Amino acid sequence: MKKLTAVFIALLFVYTGISQGVFRVQAGPVFSYLNAEGNSGGFSSLHPGYTFGAGYEMIATKNFSVQPELNFTHLKAEETITSTDVKFDYIQIPILLKAVNNKRNFSFYLGPQLGFLTKATANQSGNSSDIKDNLTQTDFAATVGIEYILPANISLNVRYTQGFSNVYKAEFDSPNTTRHQIFALTVGYLFMKKK
Repeated sequence: MKKLTAVFIALLFVYTGISQGVFRVQAGPVFSYLNAEGNSGGFSSLHPGYTFGAGYEMIATKNFSVQPELNFTHLKAEETITSTDVKFDYIQIPILLKAVNNKRNFSFYLGPQLGFLTKATANQSGNSSDIKDNLTQTDFAATVGIEYILPANISLNVRYTQGFSNVYKAEFDSPNTTRHQIFALTVGYLFMKKK
């Protein structure tokens, strides 16, 4: 996974040097929910976390862009039956297809996202344990959102991500599903002035 991340970063910088586009960084809170279906247990409602990362908007036409990103996201959940707090850390790589207005200050976007689990812990009654090996290491999802760019090259983003992969490995052999649902509110900065 580290090699894949390194390759992605290298390609991002190479493409930045030879193409028209906008490099950006962003960070903000996320609110996540584990949607469990068919399980005897369940998870409580939204829990706060955070995300930060970088992206590069490749301008294809006046009204269309492609924006790959590399983000770190920290998620939380609470299993209600056993009162267990679960924490997840992911490296997420969304590829966003953006429809942009003529002024290029407002866009609607959607696209696939691939997430790599880097850490997962469960805390019950003060005892913490590593549960990464019990979880699916790769999370496939889809992202949809809107973005507004302020005159000072500040971006405001609201996005929703729906996971399609089962969080727990054991669920692949059962009718049960537990999947991430994530709402994110981020503020970003654009380093290159749009042309």
